[in-house]
Amino acid sequence: MYRDATMALPTHMLPAFLHLAVGAEGVTELRIAPDIPPKQLSGSLSWATVVPGEQPVALVDDTVMQSGRGGVLVTSHGVHLSSPRARFALGDVRWEPTYPQGRGDSASLQTAQGGLMLPRMPTTESNVALVRTLAAVAQWVRGAWQLPVGAGVVAGPVGAMAAQCLRHAELPTPSDIPRNRALLAAAQLPRWLDPASGEEPLVLLDETVGGDASTATLFTDRRIISNAATGLGDLPYAALRGVELTHGMVGSTVQLATAMGPVTWRPSVPKDAVVAIGTFLHALLTLPPEQRCATPPPASQTGDPTGARGLAAWLPFPDPRVSLLLQLVHAGHAAGALDDAVAADLVVRVKLLHQALRMGHARHGEALVSPLPVQDLAHTVYSLFGRPMREGAQGWGHAMEFELGGGRGSAAGAVASSVVGLALLAVVGVGWVSTGGSRTQRVTVCVGGAPTGSFLAINDGPARTLAATQPKIYTALATALLSAGAEMLLRRVLFGWNAAPHELASIPDATLDHAVASRVPGLDAGVFLRRG
Repeated sequence: MYRDATMALPTHMLPAFLHLAVGAEGVTELRIAPDIPPKQLSGSLSWATVVPGEQPVALVDDTVMQSGRGGVLVTSHGVHLSSPRARFALGDVRWEPTYPQGRGDSASLQTAQGGLMLPRMPTTESNVALVRTLAAVAQWVRGAWQLPVGAGVVAGPVGAMAAQCLRHAELPTPSDIPRNRALLAAAQLPRWLDPASGEEPLVLLDETVGGDASTATLFTDRRIISNAATGLGDLPYAALRGVELTHGMVGSTVQLATAMGPVTWRPSVPKDAVVAIGTFLHALLTLPPEQRCATPPPASQTGDPTGARGLAAWLPFPDPRVSLLLQLVHAGHAAGALDDAVAADLVVRVKLLHQALRMGHARHGEALVSPLPVQDLAHTVYSLFGRPMREGAQGWGHAMEFELGGGRGSAAGAVASSVVGLALLAVVGVGWVSTGGSRTQRVTVCVGGAPTGSFLAINDGPARTLAATQPKIYTALATALLSAGAEMLLRRVLFGWNAAPHELASIPDATLDHAVASRVPGLDAGVFLRRG
């Protein structure tokens, strides 16, 4: 079983944990023990094959009349599905569910027996409730919840208050934030998350009409980061002195008294979401200023010299690629394939990847931080974009100028039919495919060395950031680079630092699968290779 019995909470604490981590208010399809109606429990027994001593924990009911005759039942022993009819042990949950086709469609779950599609719930809200429930189970299984009951997704009193107060459809938590919004917010908000500090996001408010998060507010476990109001750009919770809400005909206003002076903020979210924010901020004021931050991640334990296992248990809602990389680093070090220094360095890079996949790249000034070394990042850029129009030293790094779009036979046409072109097609439209469009966009990509990883900038011309001028194009390019970079990091974890980037990139997929399975039996490289 995947569950580590020395790490996970006792089974009898799972219902209390789910109440805190998921919340059931306003979602009639979700019931958590002991609040599951007897009628629904009885109905679930028509398809759930429970055994003596197996206790119900949570039920997501997908029937119109809430009869319990369909859905997903979580028990103290396992997870039962009505369609497709299936049962698997709690310890067989590998990773958090994902939405291959979006939040309104069926979710996919990886178990020890392989991947399966979960039942499609009748509403988007109930579908999200199902995914959050099973994501919380995955976290519990992995042992990430060695925390007092009362803690939230983020450890400590701030996390507990967020779990209790910040529950609203307009206040998405990291597991529900669309990737494009996270990438844009990371590129444009001031002083973005620093993964080295262990800072964790709580909720992101998209304050744009178009929904691209170019204007946004992020609540973390220790501060507010925003470009929506003067004085709110980088506000530590410790600096809060008072909170007042006022509601008018055209919206609500949050008045903050802070150590730096008053702040007036008019969030672009409904009134009840503003009330939830106000409740959270009022709750924070009950804490002494020095306690208005998260508990730091635990240090490496005995038997975990690289920190890979501890980080895997600590990270809330990691991408499956991150979970697999940490397993591979731990297994490679244990087998002697990675020495202490190399393994520790790879763990730091995986943490940077987690940051980028979950909430957008970390930033150093105006530069993004990639987990790849500079030579691997440069090779990835060349492999995705092709031959640059011009290149050379510029400021802190090496700049490459590309033309996207254009006609057949040109370098631009090659870009348009590549992975980058497909990403552009998904978010911009048919004008970016090489067979039809003449639309072009010049982009400058700059890469440079960093203490760990490398610096990256994607600009519209010499100085303007592409995120500000062309947000859709920026998110397409950043997404393509991120996915390709994750795969390159997998190759470094498996095959070391001696091979040149082009040699690593030429290793066949079958060899990757074999290398993964030889370190962690039963797994392969499929989550990196974007298999259906």
